[in-house]
Amino acid sequence: MPATVADVMTRDPIAVKPDTSLQDALQILAEKQIGGLPVLDEAGAVVGLLSEDDLMVRESGVTPPPFVKF
Repeated sequence: MPATVADVMTRDPIAVKPDTSLQDALQILAEKQIGGLPVLDEAGAVVGLLSEDDLMVRESGVTPPPFVKF
């Protein structure tokens, strides 16, 4: 049987809220040595994902196109 997402996903991931400061999010990423954080609203629904790539793009000042293919 082929592997599934459930076989490799992280259960109960560390998450942040939309109003979490970037400083706090960066600290979580660094301390936990993880590459991304789901962003949850007050009801616990996923409203986004914050990744290391998002932060690198922000710091670079470059606005990437909506889709980048390598």
